[in-house]
Formats: sequence, C-alpha cells, structure tokens
Amino acid sequence: MPSFLNDSRGPALAVRRLRFRLRSLLVRHPRIHDAALRLRGQRFGLVDERTKIVIEGFFRSANTYALAAFRVANPRRRIAGRLHAPANVRRAILLRKPLVVLIRRPADAAVSTAIRLPEVRVRDALAAYVLFYETIERYRPGFVVVEFERAVKDFGYVIRLVNERFGTDFAEYARTEDNELRCTELIEKWERQERGTVNEMRVPRPSSERREPRERLVSTLKEPATQGRLRKAEEVYRRYRGYAEG
Repeated sequence: MPSFLNDSRGPALAVRRLRFRLRSLLVRHPRIHDAALRLRGQRFGLVDERTKIVIEGFFRSANTYALAAFRVANPRRRIAGRLHAPANVRRAILLRKPLVVLIRRPADAAVSTAIRLPEVRVRDALAAYVLFYETIERYRPGFVVVEFERAVKDFGYVIRLVNERFGTDFAEYARTEDNELRCTELIEKWERQERGTVNEMRVPRPSSERREPRERLVSTLKEPATQGRLRKAEEVYRRYRGYAEG
C-alpha cells in the first residue's frame, strides 16, 4: 500500500491528499479542466472570448489580491484567473489575451498552501509548484512574469507593464488606504461566496492567526523527503526570476 494511504490521521486525509495530487496533474489538460469546472458549476475565472486580461499563478502567490486590485482600478473590464491551472494559461495564450503569471518563493508558497489546505503536505505543494510552472514555461513568450512582492507592493507597476507589453489601456491601480480597504472587502466577499464564511486560516489576505502553523510547517522544509523537492522548486523559481521584468 502506498505510504500516503497509510496515514495515522485516517483514510479521509489520505483521500484528500490524493485528490490534490491528481488535481495538479489534471489541471494541465484543458478538456479535463473544463469538464471538472462544469461539474462544479463554476465559470468564474475561466478565460473566454470576452476576457480582457488573465492573471494566473500557483496557490498563495497574490492571485486573489491581484484580481481584486485590478477590479478596483478597472471595474468594467472582464478578468479571468485564480484557477491555478496551466489549462487556463494555455487558453489565454490561444485566445491571445494579455496574461500575467505570478510567482512566489517556493518555500513561502508551499507553506502558505499547506496552511490553507491542511490536507496538503509541504513537499506535495512543492511538487505541484514545479509541475505548474514547468508546464506553462513553454508559453513564456506570451506572458509577463511578476513576482509576489512586486504584485502586493506596487500593482500599479504591474498594470503599467501589461499596457506596455500588450498595447492595452487599463487604468493603473493606486495603492491608497481606501483602495487597499476596497481590495480587502472584495477578497472577503469572494471568500464568503465560495466558502460561506471568512476563515482566518484560509482567507487570501494577511492574518496574524496563521503565525503558529506557519512556524510549524516551515520546520518540515528541513526534512530529507522535502529537501530535494525544495531544491527543484528553487531552480524553477530562479529561471522565472530571470523572466521577470523590472
């Protein structure tokens, strides 16, 4: 029996872990990805002909903040993304949509993913990180790469970069106190729509309540089973940093 099915916390946890692994594989394929979304009744985030801009990235890489900031600055422009799916990236490329790919340091992204999704081990999140970015790397000429820190500190720069690269005329985001509050309100609104409540362990914005689990999960980065995956993920991250502009 595979070791991940022999988990001391029960078979339900093992099934959720397996589901995450399978998801990481399946979301690379547009037909499978679309069928899964239809079964869930989800269309939000999927690229189509009406989409004006696409923002995608691995989990916990400022995806939701970026969508919120863009929505605040451009309330009437149709945006897609936050599906964390290579299939959505591929569709954006085929439809020639302006496309932003966000990336975060792998250790931070993996630990934050494991906090939001308790069934996911850090080493599995690292493997999914590598799979996501290696799958979309072939489409690199069709998107701009933006690092997590740049996105959350100066999203106006991100929009300016998109306008320069794709010839668009999107309004730039101004990082004022009022606009940041509007972003937070949007993020919490979306979270309630998806989850029914705002859970501080899951909501995609900073929360002091995640400090203790973060410290515990960071320690797992030193485990031998995790170290190899972390090195591979860091190699991918270094390549993407070379692609990032500015």
